[in-house]
Amino acid sequence: MILKTEKILSFLKAKNLSPEQFAELLGLEISEVEKMLNGEPVGIDTARNFINFFKAEIAAGYLDWDAMGIKNPYDKGKK
Repeated sequence: MILKTEKILSFLKAKNLSPEQFAELLGLEISEVEKMLNGEPVGIDTARNFINFFKAEIAAGYLDWDAMGIKNPYDKGKK
């Protein structure tokens, strides 16, 4: 899973969360959050925790579908 860095940073700023606090909320190691913030792929366990935290439809908006080479199943009407 690859995330849109700017959206994650915007979320953290809006909620006044540090990367360390975000990692704690998601039950992740800080290194996994650092990968998210650097636009690097994260593993399946990290992806599960992220999707559990945000729920699928909201999490979908944070995913960088293009970088993953996958069509966004929630993106109605766009090709």
